[in-house]
Amino acid sequence: KSDTTFASGATGSITVNWFLDVYVNDSVGNNISNANVSGYNNTDNFVFSSLTGATGWIATQTLTEYTQNATSQYFHTNYSINTTKERASNNSRSLNLTASTTLYIQLNYIPTIIKVNITSNDNLNRTNGTLIGSFSYNDTDNGTTRQNETLWYNNSIEVVALRNTTIVGSENTSKTEKWIFSVRVYDGYDWSNWVNSTNLTIQNAEVIFNKTITNITWSEDTTLTNNISLYSHFYDIDNDNLSYNVTGNSSVRVIIN
Repeated sequence: KSDTTFASGATGSITVNWFLDVYVNDSVGNNISNANVSGYNNTDNFVFSSLTGATGWIATQTLTEYTQNATSQYFHTNYSINTTKERASNNSRSLNLTASTTLYIQLNYIPTIIKVNITSNDNLNRTNGTLIGSFSYNDTDNGTTRQNETLWYNNSIEVVALRNTTIVGSENTSKTEKWIFSVRVYDGYDWSNWVNSTNLTIQNAEVIFNKTITNITWSEDTTLTNNISLYSHFYDIDNDNLSYNVTGNSSVRVIIN
């Protein structure tokens, strides 16, 4: 190319072209079909777009390195070669085209969260239950998930102390709170999007009667006022203040004729 010269006054030009072949596979070596490979020259003008076939190859492209006339050379390289595929990470690279070239491009399918759940080991979702977050995912190219990140939200506010845990102890929850579990996974190449569970509302617990009220006897001519205390017979797992109401007879009267 460096030996190309033009006679004085020449009006012609030459164009130097090269062939470009591109092969695309996934991160475990499988051919990827229907990946879009596109090229732009050094002035960012569109040059070509081609889909890969079942073999992972695009049709051979003819690209220009430069054109030359009697006064100057006009370069089209470097080229930007962009490869995209639905649900896969994009690949972009610069190609300095000075000879026929074959590019081998690897795309990674981004893992996808399928389901995110939040449950309580208390079947009534009360404050005495432990919250458990779980999830499942799909990775098209069967990458090994090497990492996950989890978040917990209480009434839409992240509880930072619970990052990267899947269990929330009962000491962290109170009635009427709305909890959400969120997760994303990493396959060694790309992170999935964050996906949230539906919210779980902590329910108010019923008061529990835990101690039998025993029979009480008293001597004749004894006046009894508030002799029975109910505080030791009931408790509330939410630690709510309890109030009591007695129905029925409030006194006993014995008449001897």
